[in-house]
Amino acid sequence: MPTPDVSRETSATDEVENPPYLTRGGVEFSDICDAYDLERNRAFALKYVLRAGSKRKPNESSESAELRDLKKAAWYIRRRIERLESKAGNSKGQG
Repeated sequence: MPTPDVSRETSATDEVENPPYLTRGGVEFSDICDAYDLERNRAFALKYVLRAGSKRKPNESSESAELRDLKKAAWYIRRRIERLESKAGNSKGQG
């Protein structure tokens, strides 16, 4: 019976659980989110800022990858702002 290739499984697990583009200096992105109790949109915005340019598609320049990630971060920030403004507008009518 052949022995399973554990190194391949571990590598795939690390890529899922601890992707290198979301870990710097021994600090993981998820730990930062937990420490600051970040709401979903703020957490995703931070994720895209932290990884900006690090996760590239084949044949993509680092500048193009960075721009894409920063645009995604801005989208999440706009979404959070819109929700807060909507909530603030709704609470004005209830007072």
